[in-house]
Amino acid sequence: MYLLFATMCGRPIVRYLIFVAGVLVVAMPLRAERIEPPLELLHDPVNLLVVGKAVEINTTASRIVFECKTILAGNRSYVTQDLIDTRVPAEALARVVVGDNYIFGYSLFSEDPRRPGKLIGKRQGATMLVSPGVEPALFADTPEVRKLLDAGRSEHSRESRGTLKLLVATLKSKDPALQNLAANQLALEPDLQARFKPEDCGAIEAFVRDPNTPALARTPLLEAAAQHPEAFGQDWALDTTKSLLSTTPVDGFSDRTSDLETLLRVAFSLSGQSSRGLPEASLVRWVRSNSVVLAEPALRLLHQWYPQAERQAVEGALQDSATPQQTKDFLRGYLQRMNGEHRAVHSGQ
Repeated sequence: MYLLFATMCGRPIVRYLIFVAGVLVVAMPLRAERIEPPLELLHDPVNLLVVGKAVEINTTASRIVFECKTILAGNRSYVTQDLIDTRVPAEALARVVVGDNYIFGYSLFSEDPRRPGKLIGKRQGATMLVSPGVEPALFADTPEVRKLLDAGRSEHSRESRGTLKLLVATLKSKDPALQNLAANQLALEPDLQARFKPEDCGAIEAFVRDPNTPALARTPLLEAAAQHPEAFGQDWALDTTKSLLSTTPVDGFSDRTSDLETLLRVAFSLSGQSSRGLPEASLVRWVRSNSVVLAEPALRLLHQWYPQAERQAVEGALQDSATPQQTKDFLRGYLQRMNGEHRAVHSGQ
């Protein structure tokens, strides 16, 4: 047993911490397997939501040290010192400026693999939350952000008509992180969906259809609308997938998967679950894309809906000098598999 003297946001405290095998073991129930809506996750009692000033950025270790200013949610006894050394996703490092204030959510615990139903202290210490809607849980400290986070303080508030109106309004925010939080809260919270009115559905549809809104936030709403048309409105989700796949340029993607690619992969997946097939030309164009992760589902749908056009599309792309080399490499392997399957069928194997 160790006696730890520290401060909590400037207030002296004395804590007794029991360490077992080098980690802090905490007996508390684990969350259910479902994906928690972001406001629920940020206000989960096992997590912390804090206002802090960035005082140090360690790019090598992917860590940021924040000076604790205010605890917005969570167990205050978990904050044992003024400086919170937080492990963050590498992409979050570029969003932080030393000296600025931020609101961030983090966890000190993970599931204990030896004791189901218990949490265990993370060996890496404080770790910024990453989940749909908080990717990661890092926001500018603005009145707009505080207002929305405060609306998530209780279950009653999170599911209220007032919070629903605030979330829909937040889709028009200039803050992409806040738009993403609002979109995922709407997509993941059935109790909010039960309160939708026609004007809410119209605003959500307009947001998802708008090519100028962030793809990261459009994706969960498109998926949710396809899965729950009774709440979000009939037909428009499938119409949107058709529009996306028919009009989005097939080139310009980088080696690293982008938010737009993720949105388009969801559109391909939703289209494949529908009996209303895309036009053949809308699929053939993607076979020449410089994104292999988008060429592959296009070929899968060609095989499903237009099998007679599949081989011609592959061979045409291979002969086209404009087809990117990485796509040609993929298509050569794809054509070899097609030929192998053809020989196996005709040989009776």
